[in-house]
Amino acid sequence: GLVCSTGDTCVDGACTGDTSNCVCVPTFSASASKLTSIALGDGGYVGEALNIDKDPTTCAPADACSDGIDNSFASLAEVTAAVANLDINDEMATNTEAGWIMLVAELRNLNTPEFAIAIYQSKLDPANQNCDFQKKVCSYWALGEMLDEETCQPAALLPATLDGNTIVAGGKGTQLPFEIPFQGGIMLNIVLYDLSFEGTVVLDGNSVQSLDGVIGAAIPKEDLEASILSLPADALGGIDPADALPLLSLALEYDIDVPGKGSAASIGLKVEGIGAKLTGVKP
Repeated sequence: GLVCSTGDTCVDGACTGDTSNCVCVPTFSASASKLTSIALGDGGYVGEALNIDKDPTTCAPADACSDGIDNSFASLAEVTAAVANLDINDEMATNTEAGWIMLVAELRNLNTPEFAIAIYQSKLDPANQNCDFQKKVCSYWALGEMLDEETCQPAALLPATLDGNTIVAGGKGTQLPFEIPFQGGIMLNIVLYDLSFEGTVVLDGNSVQSLDGVIGAAIPKEDLEASILSLPADALGGIDPADALPLLSLALEYDIDVPGKGSAASIGLKVEGIGAKLTGVKP
């Protein structure tokens, strides 16, 4: 009964088949933005990260922060630069420009009480593979894992408010798989939890002309350490990840608590984007 299933076979009176290509496809908004620039914020300062824990008396990293802004992960970038001669932001820019990192932000239900921002890992729509995604309005498919299989709702869906051009958004329980690039195409695979966004958008009707702002989130300690240990030896300039982990962990302040996940490190990502169209879902 599923058009999308393949290899359908009758086994003991029941139909079985491969349903891996059966993914839900939500009704996407006409308002979307492809993020053309993603950079780790420089310390815990206004404009570089967000106050994730909403406590104005705490900020991170402790020696480079103010105004309650949380960006503990900035310390890790300093350590990797010193130990492995690795500039995370250079690698982030290279991977974004090459299309290996593709994030699309969807503005859902504009001008309604249900306004929210959804963030997807994406790929170019197969119908416009040659589109200049850093400069042109292109069509994209959201990756299937960005959607809840049962509800077809985005996993990273942030309730939001729009005041003029200013957007403030945040959602507890939100999750966004994310990759932090290291040298040689090696990726540190993590999940960002409890995302927030603050920034501005320029609209032409319902079409996004530009989007810029800051994404704040938390990376659970247990998940981060497991991801570091899974890196190949050459990811950290020849230093075995198991040997580097104590130093990296010492540099990080686990300043945020994620319900169900425990201690986590805050992170701030500065982003800029242009207009985009979401047209489908990639299984």
